[in-house]
Amino acid sequence: MFVYNHFRSFVLLFCIGFLSYQSFSADVSSEKPSALSNQNHITNNRLVQDIALEAFEKALQEGSRGVLHISPTGTGKTHVLAKALKSRVIKWELEHRTSISSSPSESTRKAAKISIVTAHQIHLVDQLAQGIYQEVKETSAHLINWNNVKQLSGHTSFASYVRKALKSPHPTVFVITTQSLKLALDYLFQEYISRNSKTSLASPSSSLYEHLAKNLDGIYIDEAHHLGASKTKRSLLTLWEASRAFLYGATATPFHYKEDITELFKKIHWSYLNKADNLFEKHSIEEILDQLSLAIKNRDISPFNDLYVIGESSFKEIKDQPVFIQSRSDHFVLNPVHYERLAQILYPVVLANQKGFIVTATIAEVERLKEFLSKTFRKIQFEVYHSGMSRDERKRVLTNSKESTGFHYIVAVRALDEGVNLPHLSAYIDLNLVHGDLS
Repeated sequence: MFVYNHFRSFVLLFCIGFLSYQSFSADVSSEKPSALSNQNHITNNRLVQDIALEAFEKALQEGSRGVLHISPTGTGKTHVLAKALKSRVIKWELEHRTSISSSPSESTRKAAKISIVTAHQIHLVDQLAQGIYQEVKETSAHLINWNNVKQLSGHTSFASYVRKALKSPHPTVFVITTQSLKLALDYLFQEYISRNSKTSLASPSSSLYEHLAKNLDGIYIDEAHHLGASKTKRSLLTLWEASRAFLYGATATPFHYKEDITELFKKIHWSYLNKADNLFEKHSIEEILDQLSLAIKNRDISPFNDLYVIGESSFKEIKDQPVFIQSRSDHFVLNPVHYERLAQILYPVVLANQKGFIVTATIAEVERLKEFLSKTFRKIQFEVYHSGMSRDERKRVLTNSKESTGFHYIVAVRALDEGVNLPHLSAYIDLNLVHGDLS
């Protein structure tokens, strides 16, 4: 077992979990605002957000098809996303209220009426919908949180809402998980292919997919690094390439351990303390560590007293039994035959720390591990937290953790973002297979 009492080591481990040190695209341009070179300025979240919005507008004016906003945890990337979307809604309203057509000299393209906002987990979609609503509630935009739609029959239901959006006199914003978006787009694309194969080239018939592409203004992706492992990427990019839409991504780190996503966006807006060159050319993540350390000093996020990484070497007593096994979802999870050994390792940890997170790879592992730990440590309360739970259940767990002095441990799926925003945590226990070299 590795024990790290310094937060820099914790973040280093986290970043390694998402990084594979690959070569980076030379085509990626890096925006490095000089105003962010000052340590006192970088911790001002409002300044970070304002400059990021300026970069968004500048990219549009220059005719860029996309921009990736890379900014530390807790600096308001979701707020920037919502503000950027609002600016496009207002532009659409202005153009349609005044019937102004673009002149040849106008550098910023006209706005279209449909926007899609996506994230990889349900609770993130809910958070996005709430933040976007606060920004667009005084506009004419119609916001649809797909998780709240009752007709969850799949892609055909989404298609009906697209038809309504196309007929509506107002702009529409869809907020949807990447999984649901993939199902919807795949269905619409297959309908498009089928229609074209049956229609003569002399008289092509427009499909719903084509109408969506024509009227799509922007695709906004929160936690964009997940595109590196997402099966949604192909479906999403096919729609983007068929449209004139702007692609906006937000992430704290641009790399998933399977793939570098920077090439998708071409243009990068960098909000970290140091130069982006350190990351893209020198393969250094020191600026990420420095920035998060500053965020902790300013109490923007909560530190952990200790990080515990359960390493493979801790389980070598059981021969011919791998420590991590591949799950049905293609994630690597801790082999249950090692649970008894895990209990021995955790015993002094749970006694020494009042509150903490235990993070794993899958929902199934969360449920299985919580049941085992509850039986093993009968005087300690364990709660689960994952995207498969209802919104009310997730809220209850987080509220209890913040308010209760008797609450002990949350067992969750890769819960860094939730963890750093919970007060009074004293331990972060990682049971995921660690990628990369810690030396």
